[in-house]
Amino acid sequence: MAEMAQGAAYLVPPGDDAALADVLGSVLAQGTSANDLVRRRENGLERAAQFTWSASVDVHVRAFHLAVGASQ
Repeated sequence: MAEMAQGAAYLVPPGDDAALADVLGSVLAQGTSANDLVRRRENGLERAAQFTWSASVDVHVRAFHLAVGASQ
């Protein structure tokens, strides 16, 4: 997910409960709201807006075409 988030999210290793607890504890200790986090995490809303259903369909169709050797 790091390649998708590109700095717009706090990332922890999968299954690392302690790391997740540390990040959540840090966020809570700072007293920040969700809106503050979104603004601080390098334009999180703008990054998220790039992931639409339409964009997903386009990428999947291209991948399927490549997989079966069809031209687009």
